[in-house]
Parts: sequence; C-alpha cells; structure tokens
Amino acid sequence: MKPYLPKESLQKEIQDHRIWRKREIAVCNYEEAKRIDETIKIYQNTYSFFEFDALKDKLVRDLQNLYESKESEILKLQRKKIFDLDQIKCEYNSMFEQINNRFFGKLSRLEQDFNKLSLYERSRRVPAQYDLYQQSNKAAIAGEYDLATEILKKSSEEAEKVYHQREKNVGKKYEYNRSVVLLKYKESLDVLSKRFLHDIRVAESVNDELIENTKKQRDTQLSGITLKYMREMISFTPAKFRFEHSKIIQDLYFDFVNHVELIPVQFQIENFLSTKIKDPQLSKKQII
Repeated sequence: MKPYLPKESLQKEIQDHRIWRKREIAVCNYEEAKRIDETIKIYQNTYSFFEFDALKDKLVRDLQNLYESKESEILKLQRKKIFDLDQIKCEYNSMFEQINNRFFGKLSRLEQDFNKLSLYERSRRVPAQYDLYQQSNKAAIAGEYDLATEILKKSSEEAEKVYHQREKNVGKKYEYNRSVVLLKYKESLDVLSKRFLHDIRVAESVNDELIENTKKQRDTQLSGITLKYMREMISFTPAKFRFEHSKIIQDLYFDFVNHVELIPVQFQIENFLSTKIKDPQLSKKQII
C-alpha cells in the first residue's frame, strides 16, 4: 500500500484494487485477495476522513450563512414593527390634536360668549333701580334731600343685587355648558385612547408573531441542516466511525448555536442519534 495518497487519487486507487482483488479471487489466490481487501478498507477509511473534513467545513459555513440570512430577516421585521407602531402613533397624534383643537375652540367660544353676556347684563337697565331713581328725584324736588339721598343709595344697592344675581345666572349657565363640553371632550379622548391601544396591541401582536415564527424557522432550519449533513456523513462513512462522527457534527452544531446565544434543538439531534445510528460497541455486526 502506498504510504500517502491525496484525496483525488484515493478513489482511483480503490477502484484499481477492487479489479486486482477480483483477479486474485478468479485464480483462487485468496490470501492475496484478503490482503488487497484490507488495503481497500484502509483506503476507504482514509477517503471517508477527507470527505468528513470537507463536510464539517461546509456545515459550519451553511450554519453561519443561514443564521446571518435569518438574522437579516428578523432585523427587517423588527424595523417594520417600529415603522408600523410609529405610523399608528403619528396617525393618532393627528387625531388627538384635532380633538384638542375642536374642544378648545368650543371652550374659547364659550368664554367669549360669557364675557359678552356678562357685559350686556351689566349694562342692561334695572327696572327697580329706575323706579327708585324717579322717587329720589321727586323727593329732591320736594326739598326732602335726606330722603332723596337715602332713596338714591337704596336704588344703587338694589341695582348691585340685581347685577350680582344676573352675573350668577350667567356664570351658572357658563359653568354648565363648559362642563358639558369637557365631559364630551373626556369621552372623545377615552374612545380614541382605547382605539389607539387596541391598534398598538394588534400591530405588536402581528409583528411579534412574524418575528417569533422567523426565529422558530431559523432554529428548525439550523438543526435541519445538521441532520442533513449527518445523513450525508452516513452515506460515505464506514459503520464503525458513524457514531463518533455524528457526535462531532452534533458538537459543531451545539458550539455554533451557543456562540450565537441560541437555544439548541437537542431532541431532534438526539432522536436522530438514537434511531438512525447505533453505537458500534452495542452492535456485533459491522458493515463496511
């Protein structure tokens, strides 16, 4: 047997030795055929190790590429979530501003009406004051100045009472109308606030579900790639090395997901190992 062969020459060497083995068997040279058979097995083992090294490198690359691809998707979804929430907030800020402008406008007009009505009521004649004023004039004409002064003072007091009552009535009407507007304002804010919170919760739920589903797809596909390479490894690996190599693949998967701080999907790997690959120490018959 040649001491070392590159991977490219191993397959041809195996084929040549198989032809040689058939020839030796044809001439009943079984000892030589047995020796050739052992050489073929050594070449097969060497070839499988070349293949396994390449497979490990490819597995790590595929895991990294898939992870980066899914992380890019997740980042886009997270940005979409922020955009959707910002859009909702912007729309509702506009609606809240419209409500504020509408109701503050009503309150401003109520205050203007109150001031105008207060001035009007203050300027409107008080009949009782006018009657007393006439009586005061008559008393003064009659020379009863003290009585006239007393009646005049009484007329001013009567006017102030009336003005005070008028202002009180105007104030009550203003406060009532103002309370009605404020109540409607509060109700409008409550309704809009509930709609806002509902729309925010819906947008968060929809986007969070998309993000979570993508994360689950990422985790499932990472473990799925690992299982795919395990099956590929079995296709070219002698039985006595399969369990050991499958554990190496499993460790590569665990090392990768731990490095990127994910939770490994252990049960899929373990189930595969327990059902597809048997520990050669537990099996009496090996097939090469």
